[in-house]
Amino acid sequence: IISIDNTSLRKRINYFLDYGFTISDIINIINLVPEVIDIRISYINKIIDEFNNYGFSKDSIIRIITHLPNLFIFKDSVTDNLDKLNEIGYSNKEIISIITKVPAILRKSYFDNIFIKFSLLNSYEFTNIDIIKLTISNPYILMYSNNKLISNIECLLKFNYSKNEVNNMIKNFPLLLGYDTTSLNKKINFYKNKGLEKYICNNSHLLNFSFDLINAREKLITDNNIENTYYKDLFENNNCASLLIDNLFLSEEDFYNIYKKTTNDLLRRS
Repeated sequence: IISIDNTSLRKRINYFLDYGFTISDIINIINLVPEVIDIRISYINKIIDEFNNYGFSKDSIIRIITHLPNLFIFKDSVTDNLDKLNEIGYSNKEIISIITKVPAILRKSYFDNIFIKFSLLNSYEFTNIDIIKLTISNPYILMYSNNKLISNIECLLKFNYSKNEVNNMIKNFPLLLGYDTTSLNKKINFYKNKGLEKYICNNSHLLNFSFDLINAREKLITDNNIENTYYKDLFENNNCASLLIDNLFLSEEDFYNIYKKTTNDLLRRS
């Protein structure tokens, strides 16, 4: 690319190389935003300086621009947008964290909806501080549609959890807001049928387990003629599920074998 006889292109490529971008980064930027060839270097430098002045590291800036080179053609000022996040209550450190993880948040279609999203979650009794904590843990929440957020919250509420319980479930495991509601329904129904809906309320991270694990649990109960009440007692008092947190990608058969051994050990100790 550098050998192309185009002074404008060479200057911009050399600018990016000098800053620390790789050739691969530069190709990606030009492919996504060909206009960058004609944008003044002083303007490119201005955008980078805005991030730098906010405390973004060079590595963060390179990641953000490589993933979102449209920044060079956005009409809105980077500083103005970052200041708006400050006004909501995000600290500079928190802004750097979420934007570095998910640069696309700065896209106008997402960014302009952030304030509506805060109001929506406020209506479900999440405070701004709650929402900030949720989005630091899972920045993609700022990109979910409002309908998606409503759908997932209402999905949890329909299981007769109180609004406060649902809020705590989401605070403990923010990924719940992004789950497919069909999957969420099936998983909660499984625990509900075992009398464990309140246990899940306090341990919502267990909804991250795959259906392979759920099916293995069901098979274990059936094969061993374990009554729901006893299974519930084993589950709550010994937290068998926590022993499998590092094994989320095992096959259903492997899950079953581990779970059977775990349960048999617990039965012997009972």
